Amino acid sequence: VISPSGRWLAVAADKTWLWDLRRPNAASSPIIVHPDDVTSVAISLDEKWLVAGAMNGTTQMWDLTAERPSDCRYELRGHKASVFSVAIGPHSRWLVTGSKDRSVRLWDLKSLEHIELPLLSLNSEEYRFWDASSGVGTTTSLHGHDGVFISALAITNDGTRLVSTDRQGGVRLWNLETSLWRPSQLT
Repeated sequence: VISPSGRWLAVAADKTWLWDLRRPNAASSPIIVHPDDVTSVAISLDEKWLVAGAMNGTTQMWDLTAERPSDCRYELRGHKASVFSVAIGPHSRWLVTGSKDRSVRLWDLKSLEHIELPLLSLNSEEYRFWDASSGVGTTTSLHGHDGVFISALAITNDGTRLVSTDRQGGVRLWNLETSLWRPSQLT
């Protein structure tokens, strides 16, 4: 992934690799080398965040505006299996992660003090919505991706909709502006 300005290059491989392409000899000196087996990476449009989904079920985040981004790492936990897809909304408000555990989690990046709590967790049978200030959750029935794990995620440029796809070709469109969280089935 290359950042919008062309400054950052991030690669998901056996590790998370990040290069500052403005630095001399950038190819020989990555900024961040993180040892987790990584499946996906994303850089926010404002170039504040680098996010990586990992095989161990965690999502790693780095603050690219820090003087030393490699020293400013956050870890998000909540998935029970590998995180295969990550997407950041256009205003760096939302982070969405999709996992082999068949869940999609929506994280609020503006309230880092509550970053350990997802705002929304979706799977094939239910969704769970959390009040980030209290940590209290409620569960409601949901029919989204039935029994298959999420393979890719994207947030629309206006930040109002989430698109999720699964390994069987299912595509769902979620409205992020309502509390109904009912998907439209596109395929």
